[in-house]
Amino acid sequence: MKAFALLIGAAVTLAAFGLVIVLLLQSGPVTKADETAPTHGLVYVTLRLTGALLLVWLGIRSMRPSKTPGEKHQSRVASMLATAGAPLYFGVGVVGILIDFSSLVLFIPGLHDIVRSDASAATKWIAFAILYIFILLPVIVPLLLCVVMGANADPILAAINRFVIKHGRTINVVVCFVFAAYLAITGVAVFAS
Repeated sequence: MKAFALLIGAAVTLAAFGLVIVLLLQSGPVTKADETAPTHGLVYVTLRLTGALLLVWLGIRSMRPSKTPGEKHQSRVASMLATAGAPLYFGVGVVGILIDFSSLVLFIPGLHDIVRSDASAATKWIAFAILYIFILLPVIVPLLLCVVMGANADPILAAINRFVIKHGRTINVVVCFVFAAYLAITGVAVFAS
C-alpha cells in the first residue's frame, strides 16, 4: 500500500507538472505550425541548452566527494519511513519527483517535442505516455517486482539497492552527461541550421 501511495504521489505530481509545462509551451510560438515564427528556434535552442547546462551542473555536483543533502539525511528519513503510513509515502512521491531535477530537465524538452510535433493527437498521447512512464520507471519497476514476485523480490531489490548505493554517483554522472550532450547537440543543430 505504501509503495502504491508513493507511486500515486509521484505520478499525480508529474502529470500536474507536465500539464503546466504543456500549457506554457502552447501559449507561445512553439508548435510545428508556428515554426516560421522567429522565436521558435530560440525557444527550442534555449530549452535544450539550458537543460544541457543544468545536467552538466548536476553531473559535476554528483562528482563532488561531499555528501549531498539527501545522503546526509538518509538514516533519519529511513527511520521516519519505517513507521510512516500511506499519506507520508504519498508526500514522499510528490517531493521526490519535484526534486528529481535530472528527470524534470529531460521531461521538459520531451514535452516540447511532443507539443510541436505535427503528429496526430493519438500519437502525441502515446509519446507522452512513453515519456511519462520512462520518468516514473525508478518507482514503477520495484513496485512491479513486488507485485509479481511477492517476497521473492526482496533479494533482487536488496541487490539493486546495494548496487545503486555503491554506484549511484557514477550512474548519476553518466546519465547527466550523456543527456546533456544529447540536448546540447540537438539544440546546436537547430541553431546552426
